[in-house]
Amino acid sequence: MAADFSRLTVVSVTGVAGPLGGEAAAPSLIHCAAQLPGCRALMISPERPASLPAHIEHRKVKPFGYIAYSAFMIYALEYFIETDFVLVTQPDGWVLDGANWRDEFFDFDYIGAPSVTGLVIEPDGRQDLHNFYRWQAHLGRSGVTVRPVLNGGFSLRSRRFLSAPRRLGLSIAIPPPNLVYFGEADLAVFELDWPFGQNAEDVQLCVLMREALTADGLRFAPLALALDFSVEYIGEVIHEGRDFSTTFGVHCKYRRFLGGSPPVIDWTGDADDLAVVYRQAEFNDFLKTRYNYTIKI
Repeated sequence: MAADFSRLTVVSVTGVAGPLGGEAAAPSLIHCAAQLPGCRALMISPERPASLPAHIEHRKVKPFGYIAYSAFMIYALEYFIETDFVLVTQPDGWVLDGANWRDEFFDFDYIGAPSVTGLVIEPDGRQDLHNFYRWQAHLGRSGVTVRPVLNGGFSLRSRRFLSAPRRLGLSIAIPPPNLVYFGEADLAVFELDWPFGQNAEDVQLCVLMREALTADGLRFAPLALALDFSVEYIGEVIHEGRDFSTTFGVHCKYRRFLGGSPPVIDWTGDADDLAVVYRQAEFNDFLKTRYNYTIKI
């Protein structure tokens, strides 16, 4: 029996105005909607992209930055969604293969790709947040709970999950950032940096708010199902030897979906990353051979 995608809204949210906002997000949204026939499709952005087809709805918002994006996703997205579930897409997150959809995804309130960040809870209750997939080393340890952050950039959420943070009175907790400089002293570029992505909405939801959300009966997908749902960065433990042909979606800042038939992908990382980042060159070859993607490097 075919999946009932009428229960689903595919959405792309951006607070960025101009060509780097809605126009950049449109190809992924259009592609995802076509992969999931019967779904509702929605773009939320400061302007309606000229390339957005008439059948995709647009809702206008004032421009906003990344922290406000996190707040929007946590506290405001619910007011734009009328279906039981929402699939969040971004320019670098899209449906890889609609045929790999599993109705089991609808059994959970939040699901995304296992990310590089994860919470490790020791038997004595001590909690440590790990980055760069270091949480993988704790899988299988007796008495230890491992909770990977499930990536929000390509994620499935129930409407009840969308309403929970506001309904439960949960607050975003963002610690003071590190102060980072890049380049030579006279050309230095200043940046605020939050270790472990603590300013990101998926870290807030999957770590800082998770206890309250699960106590309310909301269900985060287990690691095994999250691996089938989507792939972000590739971990040397959880993805070792993994066949990606059954994966539903993909999200990674190294790849931006440009659209086309067959699709064109812009590799936004350094060319050297293909040689040093685990299985990235192999994954690009997989996209080329299985889906006939063109990778612009």
